[in-house]
Amino acid sequence: MPPPGRSPLSAAAWLALLGLLLAAPLGAGARRAAGEEGDGSRPAPAPAAALVDEWCAADPPSPRLLARLCAQVEAVAPEVHRRLAAAPADPALVRLRAQLERTWHLRHRPEGMVYVPAGELELPRPAPPPHGPGGGRARVAAFYLDRTEVTVAAWRTWLDALARGGEEAFSGLPDDPEAPADHPVVGVTWLQAERYAREARGGRLPRLEEYERALRGSSTATWPWGEAAVAGRANLKGAGPGRLTAVGSFPDGASPFGALDLVGNAAEWTATPFRWGRVGRHHQVFGGSYQDLPEPARLWRAAERQRAPVGDDEGRAWLGFRVLVEPPDLPGP
Repeated sequence: MPPPGRSPLSAAAWLALLGLLLAAPLGAGARRAAGEEGDGSRPAPAPAAALVDEWCAADPPSPRLLARLCAQVEAVAPEVHRRLAAAPADPALVRLRAQLERTWHLRHRPEGMVYVPAGELELPRPAPPPHGPGGGRARVAAFYLDRTEVTVAAWRTWLDALARGGEEAFSGLPDDPEAPADHPVVGVTWLQAERYAREARGGRLPRLEEYERALRGSSTATWPWGEAAVAGRANLKGAGPGRLTAVGSFPDGASPFGALDLVGNAAEWTATPFRWGRVGRHHQVFGGSYQDLPEPARLWRAAERQRAPVGDDEGRAWLGFRVLVEPPDLPGP
């Protein structure tokens, strides 16, 4: 029935008008109010140049603005690159680039690895080349690092891949059938460790200053957790079971970036060579093993200060390694 006082014609016209209104597309203002813009499901992203302008004008920029910029890192990064080419010292752009780089690197972090952002650190004395025995500060680029030492299981997987490729007769690669799969692989020479890092993982062995950066960040502390040795945080002599353990068995000793076993369990090969009067090819070892005492800490920081060097073609039952992978570059202009 039509409303009282209205004719059937006016009711029909009213219903037709209502149908037209319901069928009409929403205007831009209505779409924004409903949260539908662009693809009909989310707000349309602001142009990269406008977002960068907003960042440079803000004092200080809001966390919400930073989140918007990082959410569009593929579009924003080339714009930042272009502006930095014209004004390389612009502090706002430099800060923004660092934030975008961190976002990009975290987005591409490989499984089983931690992200260590770029930063400076105070080097121990003696320091690795090219800094020399006097120590000093070093700037370390960002990198990914294995959360733990390379395990027996991962090593065996690589050996199987070599065998399938026709290298079943390859000699010199250790494979202890009794070694637990979750323990660090040891007895590996520097040459073998470097080959695994390069061929199996597309990475390399860490340099000594990269180990130091992963261990303590920009802090000057001796240990990942602070200045004093704490029982139960590292598998060192007198502070552990006196043997190798499964990787990650001491989670309370994690570094600021989440890496485990950087101190103790198995010592680890580095990419930093000896250079102080050594004969032959030798690379330094970092982190100490279950055979090393916690104090003085300088004894486990590097083999240069620990024991007679190990040749690159030699392995030891206390010596393993982990892999470093360099992160991808930000998208360019």
